[in-house]
Order: sequence, then C-alpha cells, then structure tokens
Amino acid sequence: MPAQLYYQFEELLSLHVDQSILNELYIALKKYDVLTDIERDERNESIQLLIDENGA
Repeated sequence: MPAQLYYQFEELLSLHVDQSILNELYIALKKYDVLTDIERDERNESIQLLIDENGA
C-alpha cells in the first residue's frame, strides 16, 4: 500500500466510522498481499474513495 494511502487509512481508523465502512475496508484489504499490481491499484482506488467519502 502506498505510504500516503496508509497514513490516510490510519487516520480514518482513528475516527469513529460505521461498521459498514469497516466492513468495506476489510473486504478491500482481504488477500491484499497476493493480488496482482493491477488488482492492488483497483483496491487502492476503492480504499481512497472510502477515505475521501468518510472524512480522512
């Protein structure tokens, strides 16, 4: 995960977020380490959208 995204992700987790958002983040991170580069890029975009939509 790119460093900037990691820090934004960490900041989001420090906020009070709904369980549904946590579930979406969990799904995005599931098996992250075995994804292809293209799949990681897609997941990173999904994670970034969740972060942007939820105030981090």
